[in-house]
Amino acid sequence: MVRWIHKVLALCVALPLMALVMTGSVLSVMPALDRAGAVSLPADGISVAELAGRIAGTHHGVEQIKRLPSGKVIAFSSGTDGPAANVVDPSSGEPLSTYAPSAFERWMTNFHRSFFLGDGGRMAAGAAAVALLALTLSGLQMTARRMGGWARLLDRSRGGAMERLHADLGRLAALGLVVSTLTALFLSLTTFGLIPDGLSQAPALPTMAQAGPALPLARIDALRGIDLSQLRELTFPNPADPNDVFHLTTAAGEGYIDPATGEVLAWQDRTVGRQIYEFLYRMHTGRGLWWVGVLLGLCALSVPVLAVTGTGLWWRRRRARAPIAANVPARTADTVILVGSEGGSTWGFARTLHAALTAGGHKVHTV
Repeated sequence: MVRWIHKVLALCVALPLMALVMTGSVLSVMPALDRAGAVSLPADGISVAELAGRIAGTHHGVEQIKRLPSGKVIAFSSGTDGPAANVVDPSSGEPLSTYAPSAFERWMTNFHRSFFLGDGGRMAAGAAAVALLALTLSGLQMTARRMGGWARLLDRSRGGAMERLHADLGRLAALGLVVSTLTALFLSLTTFGLIPDGLSQAPALPTMAQAGPALPLARIDALRGIDLSQLRELTFPNPADPNDVFHLTTAAGEGYIDPATGEVLAWQDRTVGRQIYEFLYRMHTGRGLWWVGVLLGLCALSVPVLAVTGTGLWWRRRRARAPIAANVPARTADTVILVGSEGGSTWGFARTLHAALTAGGHKVHTV
């Protein structure tokens, strides 16, 4: 039964599964590329207040500072020639390059998540992930049975070159495929609201901040106590609104800061559920865990090879079990050959024996 389920699933979901794993493999290297282009922080760290002060001194009309999971710091500003977004050096605040999200990465992400088919495509991608999980677990079960039990799962594989390649590659990639599919299933269920994503309501926006001139950024205590590594976003007050405040988002939560006093006006801690969601998101995408993304991408690349070798093994078994010439009914036979085969190779021996006995004048039934 397990072998039949494994075979039927593989044949039914081959095309969407190939699209899913190939796009996932491409996306898995993006976090590593982003990380390679990020500027390393000093060993003693940089506070958000220091960073904000440096960027404000080198950019006209700073509106927002964002730290990407890769470590890159982006400054959004009104600019002298219009709105601008720049990757900056945290140590100096100087712009390094213009920031623009990758159109190619966005295209690949949309293809990977939904096949450009909206909610129906998201359901199909989730179903393909479930099928890959079932294929991985059923493949492990068959391999363990072939090896002589789960305790011998890591023993040296047996059989021909294709069988060994299929078994060895499957065992090597199994953990990565299980992690990829389980995290994908979790994210899919949160997308459709079937399980909560832990996102809490933002703290209420203060009705009015303390009147008075804004403090220098380097003197705002609420920003001085936060290391840059914890920053997600810092939105600056609107200069045209004297009652506007800073909006700060960190790994621990989000809140509002009075620019005149430097005090936190409202704060909301990040819930445990949200922390779990973000950890699983990072595990699946590699955002913030680039090395995990590379490993999962390599595991995903094994799926096309497993598909080719699995199809080859299935076709070989199918050919081996083709009808045998001169196979007389059991009730009229004087010789019966009973065949049991895990991989199909035994049928070749049975066919040879059947032909030899038939040539010797016996009435042979092979089953």
